[in-house]
Amino acid sequence: MTRKYTPGPWVVDGYDGEGFEIWSNEPEYLGQIATAFHNIEGEDVEIAKANAGLIAISPELLEKAIAVIEMWDVFSYGDYCADDTGAIEALREVINKL
Repeated sequence: MTRKYTPGPWVVDGYDGEGFEIWSNEPEYLGQIATAFHNIEGEDVEIAKANAGLIAISPELLEKAIAVIEMWDVFSYGDYCADDTGAIEALREVINKL
């Protein structure tokens, strides 16, 4: 898979009064990735913080999802290990959105 994003790790690096900043912590790609803003009244700060945390771990989640699919492809044996839940195919579909 060709990478189309800034590699991790990403970190939540502070609160600027409007939202939580997410930065790349990779030396080659240092820079701000995103800001998770709360609403204009300053409410939902905890939700903004949780959103920032989710954004920050997304490179690691992607890496682990790809590893699961790769292991599945190596160790599944036809109907013996069928993907009856559709979980592996769903992971492939989500990753292909990149």
